Amino acid sequence: GSRTRRQSTRRGSAISLTKPTQIWVDDTACGDFMFSPVRAKLLVAMSRDAILSMRRRDVGGCLVIFPEDDRWRTTLYKWDTVTVLCLLFTCVITPFEVAFLRASLNTLFFINRVVDVVFLLDMVLQFFLAYRKHEPGRGTRWIRDHKMIVHNYLTSWFVIDVFSTLPFDAISVFLDSDALQRLKVVRVIRLLRLLKLMRVLKASRIFKRWQADLTISYRTQAFCKILILLLLTAHWLGC
Repeated sequence: GSRTRRQSTRRGSAISLTKPTQIWVDDTACGDFMFSPVRAKLLVAMSRDAILSMRRRDVGGCLVIFPEDDRWRTTLYKWDTVTVLCLLFTCVITPFEVAFLRASLNTLFFINRVVDVVFLLDMVLQFFLAYRKHEPGRGTRWIRDHKMIVHNYLTSWFVIDVFSTLPFDAISVFLDSDALQRLKVVRVIRLLRLLKLMRVLKASRIFKRWQADLTISYRTQAFCKILILLLLTAHWLGC
């Protein structure tokens, strides 16, 4: 009777799954705890949803996006691809637009607004995206605490992202007149449109996430980065 129950409850690990939807706590998890009908009520049955919710809390909670999670990996890769295309558009078109084109309500103006929306959404994403942090003696680990993620973004990339997203070209459209074009303030606002080139700094964050999945060598990656930098510099100086 009680001896058989005592032996059966002492077998196995501290926590054993007897059914897909239940977890039974063994006596070995409670030290000197001995089986009794009263204490048997401490056996806890948990649903699968409760177990999954605990696992989600372990990886940062529902407010944190973990890049290595299979649920987010494909979505983040597609989003990063869209962001890189918008970066290429900004790097190529913005210097040419500032140097040779006059601000007006044309097709290019509305394309720029779509690009601005993409970068605004990317800014919102950074408030929920887990990041790597290097700690001396402990190596590199993922930071999944939401408050730490927000604090890290506000103290690092947030100011740069805000200035690179301000719609100075939209202001130039409203100030587009022959009388106002002579003012130095209007010329300064026109030059401030080049602040959008600060968006190219986003590429470093994206390539950091891609670096582990790329199959090419680090030497080839470094060569490609230098080549792209030279091409962009030549384009900007030409404009």
